[in-house]
Amino acid sequence: MIEKKSDFLKSNQRLNATVLRSDCSPLPIEILSIRYVEQALERVNQTYTPYMHQHTYFELHLPLVGTQTYLLRDAEVTVKPHEVVIFSPNTLHAIPYSSDDLCKLSVGYMLLDGAECGALSWVVRAFAGQRYFKTRADERYTRLLLEIFQEGSQRLPGWPAVVMCLMTQLVVAIAREIVPGDLTEPAERDSLRKRAESIERFIQDNISAPITNRMVAQHMFLSIRQLDRAVMAERGMTLKHLIDSMRMDEARRLLTETDMELKEISVALGFSEISSFNRYFRRFEPVSPGAYRKQRCEAKEGRCPPNSDGGRKGD
Repeated sequence: MIEKKSDFLKSNQRLNATVLRSDCSPLPIEILSIRYVEQALERVNQTYTPYMHQHTYFELHLPLVGTQTYLLRDAEVTVKPHEVVIFSPNTLHAIPYSSDDLCKLSVGYMLLDGAECGALSWVVRAFAGQRYFKTRADERYTRLLLEIFQEGSQRLPGWPAVVMCLMTQLVVAIAREIVPGDLTEPAERDSLRKRAESIERFIQDNISAPITNRMVAQHMFLSIRQLDRAVMAERGMTLKHLIDSMRMDEARRLLTETDMELKEISVALGFSEISSFNRYFRRFEPVSPGAYRKQRCEAKEGRCPPNSDGGRKGD
């Protein structure tokens, strides 16, 4: 886990120099700033803000060491290590006291348009009535924030996406403290389920056509962005992945449960040439369609379909 001050500062630079935004996740978020703050250094540089101020975004603070007190017009909030305080956009607050040994992590972020839809829409509702919220002490909050800084420090492949996933986990965990329990209303769950089933029926009914995201969106009277969010919320994957998954399921079924020739199967799945079907199939399976059929036949110890040629014809 990240420990050195230099690593925190390096993470600050990398995290804040990268566009960190997730539009198609179940909870669309944009991270505007991520900071590691040492109070002693803030005082020397006179960069701390003891006076009343506000931001147009959510502001999150968690002390690693020491304590800090925030003053609102009608409340005073003190946070200690493993506790988080979040101020909602446009909430006036000041910082009248910080211990000399204070070291904290801060994140500025926004919930994007569309966050109010989907399986995590309750998170938006949870924060909607809160000018600020202070959590209980929980080491998980500290661990998630430290992992975010570690990702920024190491900068391994895919680190921005990992940061966004960690941030989503953090926000959802805090929202659960505000409104504990099952927060997805039955009517909302039923609506999401029915929408996903309608999308899948359309894909299945048109599996022999070159289905595109736009084609499905027009059928559902949704934007592509709304469609991706709906599928992600209910099925945990993008629309493209859902189409590929259903097409491959049908390909496997036709290869193992019917006597159709490979050319007929390729047409039934929307491919004009067997070679195109072969290339597509090999993206998801380590063997060609013909070899896949042969392996399944042998596994069942049954008779291979006529004209399959043991997986050679049409490969």
